[in-house]
Amino acid sequence: MIGRIERPRAHVHFSEARWGRYLNPLRPGAMGPYLDRHAPTITAVEVERRGSAIQKTRVSGTVNLIAECSIPRPPRCRPPWAGLPVMPALIHWRIIGPAGAVTRWSTAVDFRREIPPASAFGHVYAGWTRQNHARQPGR
Repeated sequence: MIGRIERPRAHVHFSEARWGRYLNPLRPGAMGPYLDRHAPTITAVEVERRGSAIQKTRVSGTVNLIAECSIPRPPRCRPPWAGLPVMPALIHWRIIGPAGAVTRWSTAVDFRREIPPASAFGHVYAGWTRQNHARQPGR
């Protein structure tokens, strides 16, 4: 047995803990044959400074770029979790202007091998992020 589904949750959180860290069980060379090649869908991009939104046309200095993004849920996912957003395991970004790329590619998050500890949540996710609940999408 690798997990148990208990009421009312209707799902299992499957993870692998080694050396005091949580590893992604779907990382290359681990559990297979799952492979996701979907590019994330970006539904919103916001610019913030110290937790307050600023206009995208007035960006200067150090800011936080916040993207609301997800990948399609695996096709075998059944209700109540069907259709809810899934966080991509890898997000790269760069800024492109009228004349082309303004910045180089940068990695925002990479969960392909290791899942960050709960203490890192505020450094990875925007303050208004919420997790999925049965039949209620997160953000």
